[in-house]
Amino acid sequence: MTRQKKAKTTETEDEEHGEGAQASAPEHASSSSNTDPNILKAMDNITENITNVLNAKIDTVLAAIKDQTTQIQALGARVCEAEDRIANVETAADSLQSKVTRLEKQVSGMLEHIDDLDNRGRSCNVRLVGLPEGTEGPDPIH
Repeated sequence: MTRQKKAKTTETEDEEHGEGAQASAPEHASSSSNTDPNILKAMDNITENITNVLNAKIDTVLAAIKDQTTQIQALGARVCEAEDRIANVETAADSLQSKVTRLEKQVSGMLEHIDDLDNRGRSCNVRLVGLPEGTEGPDPIH
């Protein structure tokens, strides 16, 4: 709309409402019926174009939000699955730790037993050097 048309429209509205008078909604509606139909059509076209642009932008934003929501839900499911797996591993680790402790005690006991058996087996193989034969008497074992 050109400046001259705006000025004419403003002057026409001022004359209809009187200078300094405030227009109420019904008065504004009646003044729009007196305006040029081309201006009304142009205003409708502009409003429709703005609405279409805003709808397109909003649709883009909504699509992005929907995509992000889907991704967040997928990540949430993966986190839940990972937490379950971690809990299972921790439970298995606790069980295995107690088993390892028990087996370490068992191995320690077995090593002591083997060492005792080894020492007892060697006690029969004692060789005395420097003792003359027959000093042990008639029964050399006792």
